[in-house]
Amino acid sequence: MRTNGTSESERSLADRVIEYIDRNYAARISLRDVADAFGYSACHLTHTFAQMTGTPITAWIIKRRIIAAQQFLADPGMNVAKACEACGFNDLCYFTRQFVRHVGMTPGRYRAAINAGLRASQPGETAPNAGSDRKPRYERPVWNIGTRRRTATSARNRAGVFPNDGAQVAAPGIGDPM
Repeated sequence: MRTNGTSESERSLADRVIEYIDRNYAARISLRDVADAFGYSACHLTHTFAQMTGTPITAWIIKRRIIAAQQFLADPGMNVAKACEACGFNDLCYFTRQFVRHVGMTPGRYRAAINAGLRASQPGETAPNAGSDRKPRYERPVWNIGTRRRTATSARNRAGVFPNDGAQVAAPGIGDPM
């Protein structure tokens, strides 16, 4: 029976995937591991899962690991490196980046805030602005064509070969055809 474009089998598949992730997030699972466990292609499974939950499987795994990390960091006996490893992250640097992205502060600051009794986001709760005010990694520079220095090679511009003299044009990006 289909309701709102989703069948009950798709719904139960999403529930089973979530249960699988909850049981195995610390085992360093990947999308391929989850897809193999359910007998689907990685592309089909992540598409179906994203339709049901609004989140791709890899993002769901990361969020689940961050929730676990918040719980581990609340324990005074657990340091950041141990929490990183216990959550299934391979790399401390990557763990810190993801933690800041989802929680809004570094794991060390989160732990200090918890130990000091300050209000930090609770496990599973993101910071109000986490990730929303971040600058993109690479911004294309804007070249102002009309303000470049006139040289003998730019005489074509004065002759009208380049009609948008003075207009702002985005610089070509990495991988853009030239």
